Amino acid sequence: MSPRTKEQFENIRQERKQQILDAALEIFAKNGYYKASISQIATEAKISKGLLYNYFQNKEELLTEVMSDGIKYLLRGYGKQSEDNAKDQLKKMIEQSFDMMDEDQKHWQLYFSTMMQTEVQALVMEEMMVTLMPVFENLAAIFGELGFDTPLQEAQLFGAMLDGFGMNYLINPQAFPKEYCIKRLCEIYQLNK
Repeated sequence: MSPRTKEQFENIRQERKQQILDAALEIFAKNGYYKASISQIATEAKISKGLLYNYFQNKEELLTEVMSDGIKYLLRGYGKQSEDNAKDQLKKMIEQSFDMMDEDQKHWQLYFSTMMQTEVQALVMEEMMVTLMPVFENLAAIFGELGFDTPLQEAQLFGAMLDGFGMNYLINPQAFPKEYCIKRLCEIYQLNK
């Protein structure tokens, strides 16, 4: 058997890192940040705690990377300008948001639980804002095209409403069915006219 190349070692390292991030997402989403431990994450990843520390210095660094990766994944496509008119773009964003909640509930659960814990939110907010600003800028441009006087504030209000609808949809989809939530948000912004 020939020795591994640098490329093979790097591939193994990236696979192991992703294994740890996946385990951390599972544990953080299930237990919350404070109840989650490095031991639980290592066990979920099927590695030793010592090996985990070769990849991440501490639980805070691990949360930051899980959240950053998650936000980038959850918001894929939001920052892109489209050929569609502003109403169609906004309607697609609403529909896409709920579709993504269905596809990846663990990331959304972690996102919402993190936003509800001020101390945990502070750990990841700087990194999140770097990722979120292009989305808010795109939304502000859409709301500007729709004629809103304060488009950035409207983008923030829209984000807050989407978060509220989304959190309730994930917690109790029977009381907040996806189709109803989408319909109401579209009615609020008069997107069906």
